[in-house]
Amino acid sequence: MSSQPFVQPGEPLNDFLKSFWERQIHAAETETPDYRHPPLPLARIKKVMKSDPDVKMIAADAPILFCKACEIFIAEITARAFIVADSNKRRTLSRADIAKALSKSDQFDFLIDIVPREEANFGGSSTNPNGAGSSKKVGKQDQGTPGVGDAPAELEGGEGGVRSGSEVLEQVFDDTIAAKWKSEAMAQDARGVSEAMTDWVIDELRYKAKIFEQTGAVSVFTGDVVKSDSVLPESFKLELQAAVKPLEDIPAKDKDWHPGSKEKVLDLVHPSLFPLVYGRSKVLESGRTTLEGCIAQCGEGVVIPVPSEEESTVEAPYYNYSIKQPYSRKFQWLPCEVDISSEKAKITSYINNLHPEKHKALYALIEQVVDAAIPLWNMSLAPTIACAWKPRIHYVGSYSEIVQPEPAPFRPPIDPPQLNLREQFKEKGLQVIVKLANIELGPEKKTYMGGTWHVEGQLNEHICATALYYYSNVNITDSTLAFRQQTNAEDANEMPYEQDEHAFLTDIFGCQNWQPGVQNVGGVHTREGRLLTFPNILQHQVQPFGLKDSTKPGHRKILALFLVDPHMRVLSTANVPPQQKEWWVERLHEVRTGLDKLPRELRDEVFNEVRDGFPISLKEAKELREELMEERKAFEIKHDSAFKGIQFSLCEH
Repeated sequence: MSSQPFVQPGEPLNDFLKSFWERQIHAAETETPDYRHPPLPLARIKKVMKSDPDVKMIAADAPILFCKACEIFIAEITARAFIVADSNKRRTLSRADIAKALSKSDQFDFLIDIVPREEANFGGSSTNPNGAGSSKKVGKQDQGTPGVGDAPAELEGGEGGVRSGSEVLEQVFDDTIAAKWKSEAMAQDARGVSEAMTDWVIDELRYKAKIFEQTGAVSVFTGDVVKSDSVLPESFKLELQAAVKPLEDIPAKDKDWHPGSKEKVLDLVHPSLFPLVYGRSKVLESGRTTLEGCIAQCGEGVVIPVPSEEESTVEAPYYNYSIKQPYSRKFQWLPCEVDISSEKAKITSYINNLHPEKHKALYALIEQVVDAAIPLWNMSLAPTIACAWKPRIHYVGSYSEIVQPEPAPFRPPIDPPQLNLREQFKEKGLQVIVKLANIELGPEKKTYMGGTWHVEGQLNEHICATALYYYSNVNITDSTLAFRQQTNAEDANEMPYEQDEHAFLTDIFGCQNWQPGVQNVGGVHTREGRLLTFPNILQHQVQPFGLKDSTKPGHRKILALFLVDPHMRVLSTANVPPQQKEWWVERLHEVRTGLDKLPRELRDEVFNEVRDGFPISLKEAKELREELMEERKAFEIKHDSAFKGIQFSLCEH
């Protein structure tokens, strides 16, 4: 039987499928199979069939039937992909066409891991941003700019090249120093960076230096990463270090080393411990918890049901069909509520895993970090507001070589989008997920190998932005946080180009044909005292670092704040009373409940006999954390695959 799909241009899918299967059935009923000459290699077919442990024997006609099924399947997929290409006015198939064709029917979900695209590399694992925290695509390219060219990226170089050193904002107005930077950039770069380009970057730096004078913060790259080394003073950093000490100075057996970190990452406050557990956690039917009385409310409320599969599924674009379920049906990190109606932020519900009575001073300091982060979040999130972007790269129908055009003189953005979280959400307030963690090294563990590429959370949390405060770095080498983003590969795939001329992909997009449309933006140094914010549509990855002096211990300590999309409201610690059994037991020891007349040992026995599954013990909470981490690890792999799912696919004419 021929594998000809028999699909015609403009033919609707349903019409094609009807006639296609009629032909397949007719052919199967009338053809006489040739057992001696199967259409596919017989040995290979038998090997595939034997990979199923339930297969004990293979009948003579089984490989023929298997080959026929493969032949029909390939014919149908080819036809479906052609219909996708035809709808885009193209006559050549791309991998994106196949991916989109597969995404249109759940019957092809079994192909999630073998669709023709680059496989996920867990050495840099991670999401489609639409699957976690944002409804917008990554980068300004999707708002009108075709791509981010390499030459400007090399000039900016994260914090390298021209934009290096904290003193840059002071020195940028010195013409002698600026001229030195320009000459060094042109001498080091072999990609055709011109003097006009370096002039443009210097002018942009001077524009940003003026913004820094007003705000104390500056944006990095052409993206939305914002950093400040001055919004939180030295005195505050020392206060925070002291306030965190009680969480660190505990017996070694009680230290909570992050699972799988080989005792290098110490969790002080982590949202994966005692999260919201669907089908287990209790949620208040009315009212809210308070900081003062929340522990007394432990055990109140009704058990939250497990979301249905329909509730956990979203209609995803074809390029991330592999994560149709970006929601977890098991867990959700719990944010605290933050009142921003007055000049100072005020945390109004407990921070999960941070005792509200024992750590009042730390609560007050975290409020100050929220205050400092809000203006930076405004800067990070404002560019994601939908607006018209003027393309800085214009395309022509044909070319013989790549010619990098000289830039026009730098002009500050006209009416940049404005965002004021305090003003816009002063009535509703903000929801913030808090994490405190240390990376601790020593003579026996000299190097931290870095993290995975990821965005924060799943769609349950609706995280839209992150703030990271690096409040203590001791005896470690330079540490960097790297960023990468998607570019719109489909735009390039639709562009006119000459036969075999693919070089423009590297020069304009920084990518190659048949490779993912992912751009490595650069890295930001995570120096002590720095506050860093970025939107949750950029993947980020902690880069490796080690000890400066390998004979002494060293560490890096961070406070992380994950901002929940203020347009959304998720269940928070205002709705979910504390679940920590230890907190509950401590309180019962302190108040007169009748149990206080019993010896302490007997009271502990009574508490241990609580068998309704609530509150949750630390032992069980750690078991649930392992389950949560396994689920999110699998999600990150699928997300990273989807993030890299759209490839540049310039077919030959």
